[in-house]
Amino acid sequence: MILQLLHRDADAILSQTDGEPLPPSMYLKKRIRWLIDLRTGRPPAITPLSGTGTAAARGAEMLVPNVKRASGVRPILLADKPSYVLGIRVPDPKADLGRDPAKDEERTLTEHRAFKELVGECAAVSSDAAVVAAFLDGWSKEQPSFKLPPDMERSDLITFAVNGRLVVEDGAVRAFWASHGRDAAEEDAGGRMQCLVSGAWGEVEEMMPVPVKGLAGGKSEMAIISANSSAFESYHLDRARTSPVCRDAGERFGQALNALLASPDHHARIQTATYVYWSPGGKAAPIVFEPDPQEVRRFLSAVHAGQSYYATAGSAPFYLFGLVPNAARVAVRSALETTVGEIERRQVEWFARLNMIGFDEAGRAVVDRAWPIKTLAVAGYREFKEIAPGVEDALVRCALNGEPAPAWLLKQLVNRCRAERRVTHVRAALTKFILTQEFSLLEASAMTNEVSTKQVAGLGPDEAQAYHLGRLFAELEEVQRAAIPGINAGIADRFYGSASSMPASVFGMLLDGAQNHLAKLRKEREGAYSGSQKRIEEISVCIDRFPPTLTLKSQAHFSLGYYHHRAARRRTVTEAAAAKRAARAAQEPLDIDDPALAPGDEND
Repeated sequence: MILQLLHRDADAILSQTDGEPLPPSMYLKKRIRWLIDLRTGRPPAITPLSGTGTAAARGAEMLVPNVKRASGVRPILLADKPSYVLGIRVPDPKADLGRDPAKDEERTLTEHRAFKELVGECAAVSSDAAVVAAFLDGWSKEQPSFKLPPDMERSDLITFAVNGRLVVEDGAVRAFWASHGRDAAEEDAGGRMQCLVSGAWGEVEEMMPVPVKGLAGGKSEMAIISANSSAFESYHLDRARTSPVCRDAGERFGQALNALLASPDHHARIQTATYVYWSPGGKAAPIVFEPDPQEVRRFLSAVHAGQSYYATAGSAPFYLFGLVPNAARVAVRSALETTVGEIERRQVEWFARLNMIGFDEAGRAVVDRAWPIKTLAVAGYREFKEIAPGVEDALVRCALNGEPAPAWLLKQLVNRCRAERRVTHVRAALTKFILTQEFSLLEASAMTNEVSTKQVAGLGPDEAQAYHLGRLFAELEEVQRAAIPGINAGIADRFYGSASSMPASVFGMLLDGAQNHLAKLRKEREGAYSGSQKRIEEISVCIDRFPPTLTLKSQAHFSLGYYHHRAARRRTVTEAAAAKRAARAAQEPLDIDDPALAPGDEND
């Protein structure tokens, strides 16, 4: 299905990405490092080609003839390696170690003769190719007037220009290669078969004509259809013929996939997974991968106003595929086929369910932070390299397809909170998302901020009690810190794991210890004592008993209650401090000597 969709939408994809049409048949974009310039009245010269971007050192990217070749001798017209073009085997000490120099030299001469013969055939239809053929007939690596660059490498590609014109761009050359290259490729074909992509009958490819480039964590060139072992072969079909595809189809879907991988608006990378997406109706890039807060606000405003955020009709189809490298091949991890309107609706729900009170760098309370999927993926782990396979893919399906998050992800979050003895903003947000998947959006929004009532929206008695146990634990921690400022290891550092899983084993001891802390506060900070005592009483009313154990789901509610209470206390303290500063500023007398407060000039 994937290759059929890419084949069908190839023209639309290329127009949305780089604006270029499909390249000529048997042509492919490659980086050409050297150009042999042949001009009338001048000696031939070889010059380096520079490109743009990080790969500039490898030459300029251009469309040149292409054909996949294995171990045999097969020249590529007018754009090949030094051994084919010039009959020179560039030294490479590591690659040449243990090889027979005489056999290598014989192979190089064979490659050069094959290249000359191919150019000679093309010279019959192109005058520029005839100039190149004449140069090759008179070429000798001993010529003193033509020196090879000292930094030329064995894998560099060389092409030709005649009087400033690239020979590979000649229409006659392209027509010749479309016919000759196809005939050469079909020499290895496995007979006439039906193409699984286009449905046409004809010769099928032994190797895909267009390699996949730009896959995260993969090699520079990979195959999306291949078989390199007899275990993958059947019915005497080997290599890419195990899934027969004709050249035209292979070129179309290969070029389309590479265009998606090269366009920042049509792919996203998370760890070793690469997601490509497109809509034949226009651009529609999901914003859940790397959401910008301002962009999220514009997105939500547009959708809530009944408008489409994308310049595409809501009924237009939308496709997304998750790709991962597997040795030298491309593996498809996930596939999504929906509409633009549906992914808009899913993303609105995604951001709404992830909405969680938090604080920015300045300490201001925020509840509309947009989390990138890669940040959410690592929330349950210590670092990126520990992320289990499939975590990011599960989150992508949650965000764009509305699938429920797997239960093991909630377990991972709970275990991470216990291991680190703290609940971070992103963990709380993802925990709340998983816990409220079965709730309505209205019930889910009630858990965005702290909840202080006995009946928490949407929760059963056990989960609600676990939630309030988390709030009580956070308050007891706050009482301890108020009574013993600067304490190194508080009750969270010592008892979070036990309190969140076996409340009955520790809460009695914690409440006894809190009485000593409250007694100290009553003597030293009467206001802090009164506030803490009141909050403990309000929370205790919501707790019927201390269960001996808590289920995984209840442990998650414990962590959410713990985080909510701490966030609420921080917001209260921040707002009180801001109010005091404002009141103090309003009461301070004006400094009449301050130049900023001096009367302005009457002519201003």
